[in-house]
Amino acid sequence: MAIKIEPKVVRRLVLSALLALSMAVVPTESMAQNIFQKLIGKESVESQRHAAESGKQKKDGKKKKNQTPPPDAAELSLDENVALPEIPLKQQPAVKEHMSALAKNLAKRKTAKIETMRDGEVVVATLGTDLMFAPNDTVLLVSGKKLLMPYAQLLSQHPGWYKVLVVVHTDDTGSDEYTDWLSEMRVEEVFQAISGGVEPRSSVIPYALGATEPRLPNISRSNRAFNRRVEIFIVPDQKLIDLAKSNKLVAK
Repeated sequence: MAIKIEPKVVRRLVLSALLALSMAVVPTESMAQNIFQKLIGKESVESQRHAAESGKQKKDGKKKKNQTPPPDAAELSLDENVALPEIPLKQQPAVKEHMSALAKNLAKRKTAKIETMRDGEVVVATLGTDLMFAPNDTVLLVSGKKLLMPYAQLLSQHPGWYKVLVVVHTDDTGSDEYTDWLSEMRVEEVFQAISGGVEPRSSVIPYALGATEPRLPNISRSNRAFNRRVEIFIVPDQKLIDLAKSNKLVAK
């Protein structure tokens, strides 16, 4: 027997089906659109990040080409370390004034011979080793530690301002091997006394020259005593130069 369906019912069923179909499709399309937008956004961010990194690499590359890294002070000779770093012309007056004041303050202690070199930019202190070490010994005396204290304090109070070159000389008593060994052991002691509490310790550079550079001929006891010495070169380093550039450097 055939079932008769009223036209109103058919229309109602058709409308219900269309409504259900539209409700099922719309969220899917909306979801697809949202995911697509997220992907576009992500790709845009990724593109921007890559572009930024690429630009930074190019910029850093240009900097590396334009900037020459400073030489390693530990690998330079004594003369090279005394000559470097060079002071820019504009900062020379301020640096010289500062170093002159430093030399005067050290000279007031009357524990070392204080001189300047490099037209007043570098201070040199010379101390006799007879007040620092017992004869033929390599261990610092208490008096020696006291003599070195001002230089250790200078570095600890002003890290990065100075490069300190420590040079130990002997007289010619003994073989070359012995005088070289003696100066090496003694310069290590002086290095430890000055740089022990200083960071970075690389700001102190030791040199052991044995009997190769006497001040006077080794022909008398007094001359030999004069030749047994420690020389401390105080060289303006980059931080001090930067302070002079910013007009923040004052007389020491």
